[in-house]
Amino acid sequence: MEQGGSCSRWSPNVPEGDGQGACTPSHRHTADSSNEGESDRDAIVHFHWEPGQLLNRRYRLHSLAGEGTFGRVCLATDTTKKTQVAIKIIRDVTQFREAAQEEAAILATICAADPWGQFRCCRMHTSFLHDSRFFCMVLEPLGCSLYESIKANDYRGFWLQDIQIIAKQLLYALNFLHTKMRYTHTDLKPENIMLTSMEPARPEWFPREEFCEGDGVLRKKKRSRHQYLRPRSAGIKIIDFGNTIREHDRRETIINTRQYRGPEVILELGWDEKSDLWSAGCILMELYTGEMLFGTHENMEHLALVEEILAPLYRSRQALKPT
Repeated sequence: MEQGGSCSRWSPNVPEGDGQGACTPSHRHTADSSNEGESDRDAIVHFHWEPGQLLNRRYRLHSLAGEGTFGRVCLATDTTKKTQVAIKIIRDVTQFREAAQEEAAILATICAADPWGQFRCCRMHTSFLHDSRFFCMVLEPLGCSLYESIKANDYRGFWLQDIQIIAKQLLYALNFLHTKMRYTHTDLKPENIMLTSMEPARPEWFPREEFCEGDGVLRKKKRSRHQYLRPRSAGIKIIDFGNTIREHDRRETIINTRQYRGPEVILELGWDEKSDLWSAGCILMELYTGEMLFGTHENMEHLALVEEILAPLYRSRQALKPT
């Protein structure tokens, strides 16, 4: 569903492949993906929705906002409070339902600690089971993701002023998650950060147009660009807590979507909440240039890019381990 001709609305970001990525466009291979079992998953259909359909005797569906591997998101009206909500409806698959229930439990603890949503994490109002099969999460409605906004503008990035506002909110949210909640998100990327405004983006001059047309910048499409569309607001919310890990439960060796994964994770040296900060740094650079900072799909190339772009890695593996 297009919003204001610029980017799609709220979309469910769902793990694929190694369980650390979102359902992303085919040209943007952000997950270490595997096709194993995909045919079985595709055979299981989404929840069939209809405009006007009532869920949980309260939420009246009116439009489809997006869909992914785990399920789909519908915009609906809360007939009790007379407000708009987004309902994430999970496919009738035991694995998907259990993962969604874990995410709902995490969102419930976050909302209990931050009932007004001031720490920039997506708010979940409630959850329920529809027809004894489809697990549903009732969420606040949001605009498009940062990635969708970049893509809609032909990968020209964001205004620097907007990046500064986004950076402040993102770090504010991570400080809350790391210190108050003792959570590590583990899958931060532009697809999992949503703009809060659902209003159509406004046409505006882009100050780095010459930079984007430079020979040293790889553009996805060589063509004359359309008018730049600047989001109405730089307010953001973090979504997709399905891979969030508690401080005392760090058993996974590999976390993060590939391009936002820190060197200590690549080298399997152990990790902590600072892995989210590495991902945040990669995201902020992508918001400026419009391109992934580490556009790679292989470990050695990834480490080589880190050394080329940033600085030589410590030769001692011990020095790279989280302290």
